[in-house]
Amino acid sequence: MLKKNLPKELLGASALALLFGTFTVQAQTTATPTTDDRAPITGQTMPTPPAGQAGMLPPPPAVTGSTMRAADQRYLKEIAQGNIAEIKMAEMALAKSQDEQVKAFAQKMIDDHTSVLNQVQQLAQAKGVTLPDEMDRKHKRLSDKMSAMTGEQFDRAYLSNAGLGDHKNMTQLLARVEKRAVDPDLKRLAAQTRPAVEQHLHSAQQMRGSSTKGATEAGKK
Repeated sequence: MLKKNLPKELLGASALALLFGTFTVQAQTTATPTTDDRAPITGQTMPTPPAGQAGMLPPPPAVTGSTMRAADQRYLKEIAQGNIAEIKMAEMALAKSQDEQVKAFAQKMIDDHTSVLNQVQQLAQAKGVTLPDEMDRKHKRLSDKMSAMTGEQFDRAYLSNAGLGDHKNMTQLLARVEKRAVDPDLKRLAAQTRPAVEQHLHSAQQMRGSSTKGATEAGKK
């Protein structure tokens, strides 16, 4: 009864207010979530993919540095320098010596030590080790000294230093690497190389002995 007595204008205003309130509730319900509502649970910001690669994460950084411990790297570098010295000294002998036996020995040193050096370089590349590419200072000084020698004087110096001395040192180095190195590939390389180096040493000893004997007999005459 009371409702029927209300003026029409008041009833119209009430209906409009009710309709407006319903629309406001619906708008709040369907509103777009805020930035905080859309943030990851962890609170971390996801990386932005590179242009043209939507949905893809950037690749991980490349691994750098050597996989060898420092001591094994030094062993590998010493082996490399020993082979470089043998090759360079043999090239000098091949150019300067007049003795066919010495020249043949020098050519074998070039062939064998070049092969070993290639293996050393391949191993160094695989392990991330940078090798020297020239003789050490000791052999540079020796090379300068021997470059002024000729004939038998040069042959004796070559066999004594590169033939005997350097091969003795290399044999000892390879034995030490076999015993003390940790890297299995380095140990394997040393074990495979040592027999050939020992054979080089034996050949140099024979040649040096023959040269000394010949010089002694020539002096007696």
